[in-house]
Amino acid sequence: MSEVSSLVFSESSNSRLGSIRWLAPEILLEEVDKKTTQSDVYALGMTILEIFTGDVPYPECRQDFKVLKTIERGTLPTRPMEQLKDDEQGNKMWQLLLDCWKREAAGRPSSGQVFDTLEFHICKM
Repeated sequence: MSEVSSLVFSESSNSRLGSIRWLAPEILLEEVDKKTTQSDVYALGMTILEIFTGDVPYPECRQDFKVLKTIERGTLPTRPMEQLKDDEQGNKMWQLLLDCWKREAAGRPSSGQVFDTLEFHICKM
């Protein structure tokens, strides 16, 4: 039952553009008008983090307003050391996530590059 209750993470997690915990800063802060492939890569990075941790991004923030302020400050999620250890595989995975979350959308990898990195560096280790 505690697993189910942990999934209730905020008062309102959906906006017209999506759940804010996965939204790229440029979308969340209304710097661009629509989602892009780069904003999708940001969301993919958050989804990968969620898969590793079993928790939503920014689980310490119980309300969407706090998530918004955290992202606005440029604060990234904390590395989950239990799941992404300080070893070659963990470091490569964490770097991939950091690349997906770059503040400048143009600096993010493509979804194909994310796939290639996962396949080459992570899955073959």
